[in-house]
Amino acid sequence: MMGPLEVLASQYGQEPGIHKQVSLMRASTDRLLRLLNQLLDFRKHETGNVQLQRQQADFVRFLRQIVHSFLGHARSRQVQLNFESEGEEIPLWFDAGEMEKVISNLLVNAFKFTPAGGRISVRVRATQEEVTLLIEDTGLGIPAEEISQIFKQFYQADRHQSRDTGFGLGLALSKSIVEQHQGQISVESQAAGLEPTGFTRFKITLPILPVEEPLVTVPEPVVSEALPAVTRSEPAAGEKPLLLIVEDQADIRNYLADLLTTDYEVLEASNGVEAWETASQLLPDLLITDLAMPEMDGLTLTHRLKTDARTSHIPVIMLTAKDGVDHQLSGLQTGADDYLTKPFHPVLLRARVQNLLLLRQQLKTKYHRLITLQPQAQTLEHPDEKFLNQLMTVLDQHLADPDFNVGSLVAAMGMSRPVLFRKVKMLTDRSVVDLLRTTRLKKAKILLKQRKANVSEIAFAVGFSDPKYFSRAFRAEFGLTPTEYSQQVVTEETPS
Repeated sequence: MMGPLEVLASQYGQEPGIHKQVSLMRASTDRLLRLLNQLLDFRKHETGNVQLQRQQADFVRFLRQIVHSFLGHARSRQVQLNFESEGEEIPLWFDAGEMEKVISNLLVNAFKFTPAGGRISVRVRATQEEVTLLIEDTGLGIPAEEISQIFKQFYQADRHQSRDTGFGLGLALSKSIVEQHQGQISVESQAAGLEPTGFTRFKITLPILPVEEPLVTVPEPVVSEALPAVTRSEPAAGEKPLLLIVEDQADIRNYLADLLTTDYEVLEASNGVEAWETASQLLPDLLITDLAMPEMDGLTLTHRLKTDARTSHIPVIMLTAKDGVDHQLSGLQTGADDYLTKPFHPVLLRARVQNLLLLRQQLKTKYHRLITLQPQAQTLEHPDEKFLNQLMTVLDQHLADPDFNVGSLVAAMGMSRPVLFRKVKMLTDRSVVDLLRTTRLKKAKILLKQRKANVSEIAFAVGFSDPKYFSRAFRAEFGLTPTEYSQQVVTEETPS
């Protein structure tokens, strides 16, 4: 809902009659998203399906950044917000993404129940064994009989003076996260009575323990049946870039296609298996895939694309509703080039697509220069460069064979003709025919410079059976006939 809403807001959001309604819709969808994320987070913790991604970081700096993000909110509520630390730095192993949920939830609750003129303080101290964090407010307080209930899921204290009631999930989720860090969370409170305000103090203790970072496993690729014939080969000049959208929900897939169809040629697939068949045949310029799909998920699809010589060059953007660091890390380690969490802004998606295609164009320029410097094989590591290395090795081995043609190259590379044509064009911006001819002429140029054979002998040595055709092709490529180039070399090497 949020994606189409952003499009609507950008087109009509300034009209007075629509602005108010759009703002209300935005606020409602934001609130719904927060609730859904809380429900998902709580369910993952409840079922033990959260694996912490702990890293050692400065806990003081981490807390200060969170508190700083609430300063604007404090000013608007007319509440004093303070942060204190007994040490300048506290190294601690923790999952920053999960712990941020805890701190933010406690601060949000503190603001809910602290009236204007009140105070919220965040204090942290450490010993050799543990870190203690206190978050205290001078708000409405919690009745004594409710203290034992507040960490239970869906429990809501009866405080009618608050500005926002919530759903009773935040504290239960916070307790689960703290306990997964082998810590403890507790609360002290005094409800407002004769005095206009009470107080509430949450205390979190976390052990200072070195923790091994968990390993993220990459799924094995799925083997599919033989693929049908290819229907698209080399891209024509001026043709729109080809995008493949992989999403199992038809409405979201159609929405993504509508966003991109103006500037790109868009193909669609409903799962990873279907996408693999399409991508391995048509070699799209870029692929956008959902993470969770039936038959073959986005991680498996990406891994297969990036480990296959035919498709390793295709940039991949992964989309998912799972915003945890572990899911992002899995996607990137599998080979995804970029990552977007749903819901995303349409402008952001278009920018990511454009940037990846621009990066691919820059690599194309680099590879074009690489293969036209000289025909000998290069020492390369990237999958795309390994493919070019194999290609140049095959060409160099068969340059002297006049019968070695495009068909021979296709057979030697072990790819179908359309796939090889399209991959070479996408990586180097040259056709296979042009690449074969240019490589032979580059080799001829090197041999001419060595002055160990005449023009006819060199023509035969690089696979030209007709010396006259060789001379015409050489002049078209370098602006000089082979004889003129040889004379130029002699002139340059003769001392003046």
